[in-house]
Amino acid sequence: MPKYALDAMRALCLAALLAAPAPALAQRAPNAEPVRPSRFLAVGSLARVESSTALSTGFLYQLAFRDARVERGPAGNLVQTNPRWYAHFLASAGAARVSGEYGFAGFAQLGVARRSDHSTFTALALAAQAIYAPVAFEREGHDAALGPVARVEIMDNLGVQAGWVFGEGESGVFLSLDYMRDILRDLGLAN
Repeated sequence: MPKYALDAMRALCLAALLAAPAPALAQRAPNAEPVRPSRFLAVGSLARVESSTALSTGFLYQLAFRDARVERGPAGNLVQTNPRWYAHFLASAGAARVSGEYGFAGFAQLGVARRSDHSTFTALALAAQAIYAPVAFEREGHDAALGPVARVEIMDNLGVQAGWVFGEGESGVFLSLDYMRDILRDLGLAN
């Protein structure tokens, strides 16, 4: 083979090699859009307020205060880091029982939750709680109570709450055990 033909083949191979994208660039994933993490869960609750017991069902919604951070990892993959602080909202309704009498009971919470990477204790929350349960409070002369509540979430499925409620001169301890399920994700309707 003549020397000029060999030189021409080398030049073509070098040009093709330089024109082709580098393997790392060719396999890079596209940049992800920022997302605001949230949780929307169905909740079943067993609560004890003063001398009454309540069974209720409702929902819990937590929304991050800021977007998740998305960065490219060393291998070129996208890594999402979720924020720690979330707005917390819980609402449920059901029945309360006092001395054999049954009546409506409604609960609502608004507060702040801190999510963690711990596998057992997955969130801690502080919230203001409102309770409307006429059958539970009628002996004290009022229908509702307000107060602070602390909440611990265990393995994203169990919520344990304790607080103190105040209502027109009366006050009492509030205790609750919640079981949470991500119904939409479990049914395949959300990612």
